[in-house]
Amino acid sequence: MLVVVPTAQSGRRVRQGLAEQGAVLAPKVMTAGAFLQMEEAAPKAVEVLGWTEVLEEIMDWGDYAAILPEPPLNQQPGWALGLARAFFDLRTTLQENGLMISTAARSVLELEHERWAQLSRLESQLEKRLKEWGYQSKSSLLANGLLHFPEGIDWIVIAGVLDLPSVVAKFLEGLEIPVTTLVPHEDVDEWGRPGLGWNKREIVWPEDGGVFLTGGPSQQADLAVQKVAQGGRQSDQIGLGTGDEEVAPELVRSFGRAGWTVHDPGATLPSGLKGWLGCWRRYLQNPGVKEVIDMVAFAPSKNLVRKFPFVQVEALSELLDSHLVRDLGDVQRACELCVEDLEKAERESQRKRLEHQVRMSGVALEVMTAFDQLRTRFLSQGFHQGMRRLLSRLDGDGEAGLAQWLDDTRVASERVSRSPGFWLDLLCEDLRQVPEEAPDERMVDVGGWLELLHDPAEHLVICGMNEGRVPSREGTDPWLPESARMALDLPREETRAARDAYLLHSLIEMRREKGRVDLIVGKVALGGDVLMPSRLLLTSKGETLAERVEMLFSQVEPADSGAPFEIEARWKWRPKLVEPKSRISVTAFAKYLACPFRYYLQRVIGMSEPEPERVEWNHRDFGNVLHLVLEAWGRHEKIRDSADPKELESWLSTELDDRVARQFGDQIPLAVSLQVEAMRMRLRWFAKEQAEIRASGWRITEVEKNLTLDFGEITVTGQIDRIECHDDGRVRVLDYKTSKIAKDVVKEHRRAFRSELPGHLKGEDVRAPDGTIWTNLQVPFYAEAYGKVDEAGYFAIGQDEANVKITQWEDFSEEDQDSARRCAEWIVQQVQNKVFWPPAAKVTYEDFDDLIYGRELVKAFAWEGESA
Repeated sequence: MLVVVPTAQSGRRVRQGLAEQGAVLAPKVMTAGAFLQMEEAAPKAVEVLGWTEVLEEIMDWGDYAAILPEPPLNQQPGWALGLARAFFDLRTTLQENGLMISTAARSVLELEHERWAQLSRLESQLEKRLKEWGYQSKSSLLANGLLHFPEGIDWIVIAGVLDLPSVVAKFLEGLEIPVTTLVPHEDVDEWGRPGLGWNKREIVWPEDGGVFLTGGPSQQADLAVQKVAQGGRQSDQIGLGTGDEEVAPELVRSFGRAGWTVHDPGATLPSGLKGWLGCWRRYLQNPGVKEVIDMVAFAPSKNLVRKFPFVQVEALSELLDSHLVRDLGDVQRACELCVEDLEKAERESQRKRLEHQVRMSGVALEVMTAFDQLRTRFLSQGFHQGMRRLLSRLDGDGEAGLAQWLDDTRVASERVSRSPGFWLDLLCEDLRQVPEEAPDERMVDVGGWLELLHDPAEHLVICGMNEGRVPSREGTDPWLPESARMALDLPREETRAARDAYLLHSLIEMRREKGRVDLIVGKVALGGDVLMPSRLLLTSKGETLAERVEMLFSQVEPADSGAPFEIEARWKWRPKLVEPKSRISVTAFAKYLACPFRYYLQRVIGMSEPEPERVEWNHRDFGNVLHLVLEAWGRHEKIRDSADPKELESWLSTELDDRVARQFGDQIPLAVSLQVEAMRMRLRWFAKEQAEIRASGWRITEVEKNLTLDFGEITVTGQIDRIECHDDGRVRVLDYKTSKIAKDVVKEHRRAFRSELPGHLKGEDVRAPDGTIWTNLQVPFYAEAYGKVDEAGYFAIGQDEANVKITQWEDFSEEDQDSARRCAEWIVQQVQNKVFWPPAAKVTYEDFDDLIYGRELVKAFAWEGESA
């Protein structure tokens, strides 16, 4: 006996049901679609390749104007692949009635004569090409009645197949084997296919159970749990189904929360191989750092490089963030720079940081080199041989079918010349999806719509009863409109509607006397699109119809996902507790004064948000490069003493070019090259200003001088960018600032406040002599740490010539310095006492937006025993 079923899952149900009833030997079970599977036919990839070849060889598109009125001129390589897939899909649809394009054209010539005549000519060229390659198309085999049929069969049972393909029906008619059709109603044809009369019949709603309206997929699943609880039946008498694929995973989650193990047979595991191949395709075209980062995130990469994937990603991301590396050449240069920086490092803390950077840059270089070698070998071997060399690493167990695909396409690949990118595009479409393994303890399976006829459960809960889901809606087919489908006896909208009307009627009536059916209608899709109730629920008339419309189109509560998580009441971040460091940078004082808790997160824990995806310098990079150029200039004893603006400009410009070349080589990113020119303009203005400063009697004595001050057990460190002495003996310390606008030094260090101090600043020590509060202690620290200083301030190198100038702290007094010292002592004491709470209510810029989800920071974090 051969039992024909609609889906693989319904076949499993048949075998399970027979086993439960005591059957010793199960019959052979296959789906209706299995009749159309033929190993001897050309694989999909080969036929799509054939179509692509045929299309790309067309020289005069005027002969095919009915197919493509606008000829595909000046297209990129591979442009025909999308059109080839469309033609393949057209032939696949026609296969349901055993038709080729040429035979179908005879039935639709009156509708679109020229179009189908031209399609037929293309098809004949395809068939010729496949024959040259040694293949025969599936369409031609089916057209000749050569369907797949197992040997040794003398009885066929069609069990609940409501849309048996016409080509299969014709084939079975020609067999001298008895066929039995099992369906639970008489108003069907001899093959169990419901007639169009079902589109006009009224479907009576369930009496026990009913129809229920709710919100999105998660709400549908939660409501299904409630209906199962209300029904009160054991799990072996519960049937779950959905016409909407979006609801299936939600059913698994909702029932899981209720203590039920539910399995979705249609669920598949994420394809790590497909993701890796997509990244590999991009890497073959552009062997960059970002492409490698994407690749190592997928499992197949773990066998390619010795390091752990997360270490590889961390190393590459750090180097991408710190040096804007793009490819292997950039990584090599960055490694050299890291080593040079380590050799020049003086402070122990600086050495530790740079040693880490050298280690990580070494890992990055190892990863990039490994992938570069892999790419070189792959491209030299050719696609098929290269993929076979990778086979054991990518699909060793054969689950994805990679080896079979390579075998299927080998002969065709020897007859054509195609890029690796083309083959990868073709391959990724054909990889098999790996189904999720069913848990042994599962209690219920989620059935698909067409499988529910095989579910014997007394209580049936069906979600997704929406138009476009039940009945299903096919996408708009430009080649086969409804009129053409009717002429060709192919499935169309009204036949699908009749099938689904019959199925819904049967599911309800089978349980009307003993059983229960709950039909759940969703209001919105997962993406927020509004859904309509299924037309099958609106088949009544008069007052009954009015009542159904009123109920099915009523308002419902919005889905929980519409609320912003309600995370305040649910959870908070709990930062780890770390001992404060014994050394504090003077620049960190401003962070503490702005917000003690944000200071803790940034300066104690070390939390920061990298920007590895950027393609240009950020303000930190821009400022660092400008500082390095000016440091090199300031250490050159001869050129720094020049008062010639042209000489200064020339030297600074050359130093800038050398520094950029060390990082990027000859290929500077476009965005960075624009920034380099903007920096060159600033240096030109700086040279002019510096020449005037030198002519006025100021000369540089030291640059980048490291200073320290001890505050008990804490050492405060700082680095003065520029120290200069006047011919009259005055000493001045300056800090380079690269912000767009030259800032007032005093306003950058102090600000006014209202009647009360901010909540995070408790204590008179934060008050300045003029009644303001301290916000920064950098310049006062330089003045005290260096010793006798007559003048202090900023050297602004802004975005235009007017903002390239020195801004000094006028009338800086000993009282100011003493007040700043007391404030620094207070901050050090607070840090030593681990006083980091509460956070400031307001800050000028929020560094932790990605963590607080629109809440106040104080409500997003737990601290000192607060519940997380």
